[in-house]
Amino acid sequence: VVNGSELTATDHIRFENYGDKANSVNGNTLYVANGATVTVPYCNLAWTNNQIVVSNATLTCTAKTDKEALFLGGVVDPAIYPTNCALVVEGSTPKISVPNGGTSYLRYGSHLVFRIPKEGYAEGYVPMELGSFSYYNDSFIDVEGLEAMLQDLKDRGVTARQKFTLITTMVAALPT
Repeated sequence: VVNGSELTATDHIRFENYGDKANSVNGNTLYVANGATVTVPYCNLAWTNNQIVVSNATLTCTAKTDKEALFLGGVVDPAIYPTNCALVVEGSTPKISVPNGGTSYLRYGSHLVFRIPKEGYAEGYVPMELGSFSYYNDSFIDVEGLEAMLQDLKDRGVTARQKFTLITTMVAALPT
C-alpha cells in the first residue's frame, strides 16, 4: 500500500495459521509507505519472519480498550514456534496509532524496530500513539540510525544540551 493510497479493512490483518505448522504463514511483508494509510480493527503477526513496514505512512488499529489491537508474536509457545516477526517504523513521518485504547503486544521473539533517519523525525512528530502496551522479556525493541543522527547533529553544531533534550523527547515517545 503506497503513494498516498488507502486500505480500510473491517476485520483483521492476520499473518497466522494456527494449528498447521506445515502450512504456516511465513516470510510475508505488508509494506505501507509514502503517505499511504492502512486502517484495520486488529493486526496480528504470528508464525515466522512476518513483518509490517510503515515508512512515512500510517497504520491505525481501531480496536476498543478491551481488545487486542496490535499483536506481534502470536499465541503459541516460542520454543516450539519461534516468531521473529517485526513491526518496522521508518522514516521521518511514520505513524502507528491505536486511538481507541486497544492493547498492543510485543512478545515471543518479535521485534519493534525504529529506523530513524539521520535528520530525525519531523519536528513535533511522535511515531507511535498507543493505548496499553505489553512488552514481554523475550522480545526486542531495536533502534537503528541513532548514531548517524547524533553525528549529523554534531556536524550541524548542535550542542550537547540540545542533543540531550532531543534524545529524552524521543525516549519519552517510546512505548513503556
